[in-house]
Amino acid sequence: DKDVDEHLAKQPVTWQGQAKGAFTQSKSDPTKKYILLRSDLTPTDKIQTLAHEVAHAKLHGLQSKNNWPKAIKETQAELSSYVITKSLGIEPGEKSVAYIAGWSDKLKKLAGQDTGKILNQALQASTDVTSYLSNNLNKGTLKQVTTKKFLKADQLLSLIHI
Repeated sequence: DKDVDEHLAKQPVTWQGQAKGAFTQSKSDPTKKYILLRSDLTPTDKIQTLAHEVAHAKLHGLQSKNNWPKAIKETQAELSSYVITKSLGIEPGEKSVAYIAGWSDKLKKLAGQDTGKILNQALQASTDVTSYLSNNLNKGTLKQVTTKKFLKADQLLSLIHI
């Protein structure tokens, strides 16, 4: 969707480049949650990015009591994504490892933090997602998917909580 691409293009560029996706949640109505993915991603990148953003949604939504720094949040989300994609038979590859190493400064940013809690939360998020997928994909049940119209980029900016 063009509006999603424009919204993501307006996000700050990190050392990784332009964001491939984003998780957003309404501050006024926390039940409204959105995951945005760039339209130009390959199918594998879409799955990997979706897994990363779902991990953010599970770990870092407004209801989360954890107020980790951005580097820890990105490390947790990518660790979870790594496990999720591996469980789906998709090789996360060196970009995923580099992403984890970059955000965590080769895990040095975990030092002095509650490392066990950080890693356990990432593992729990990946376990929750893989269990859900396993339970729903193995049954062969076709689920009705509903899509909602995306908000315009300027409307989405008011929803973002980073």
